[in-house]
Amino acid sequence: MSLFDKMKKNQSPEKPNDGEFKSDVNTILHGTSVQNRKEMCELEYMKARRLLKNPTVETVARAKNIMNTLATDFDYLPAVLWMAEFSVNGVKNPEQAAMWYKKAADLGSANGASKIADILMDGRGVTRNPKLAMEYYKIAADNGIASASFALGEYYAKTGNREEAVKAYEKAVKGGYKDAEKKLAKLKKKF
Repeated sequence: MSLFDKMKKNQSPEKPNDGEFKSDVNTILHGTSVQNRKEMCELEYMKARRLLKNPTVETVARAKNIMNTLATDFDYLPAVLWMAEFSVNGVKNPEQAAMWYKKAADLGSANGASKIADILMDGRGVTRNPKLAMEYYKIAADNGIASASFALGEYYAKTGNREEAVKAYEKAVKGGYKDAEKKLAKLKKKF
């Protein structure tokens, strides 16, 4: 039961403001008030997270329904990422995971961009597409994901673009990605 369902349930049907309540809920759910929509999404997200603290078949299903609604109807990024992770670890559906990570990336998530890039490189649940993966890795790297910088460095090194490989590895090193240090040193040693 969502927050609004509980509120509605606790209000007696003969109260004159029942229509007002429905109007308020409709305004929040479909209106332009970003603040109200954000607060509603945050409250519902936290409710779903609480349900997951004591996982049962019922609580997981209820939480998933809340997260799916938040992700699908409201583009609420934390819920989109949760749906992606649930698709990977819960239902083990790589096609669904790819769809959710792409949506997260399209909503501006650097983590989502990095994850969809990994999926595109491996071809898990989607057709393998290294060129598109590199586009997503660039987005993720530009937004501070060190592993994405490393992946770009690997790609550039393998395709012979030494200058770009060095830049990408250096960025990964600055981001704390340890494996990049060895690759960078090895690449600089060659020349």
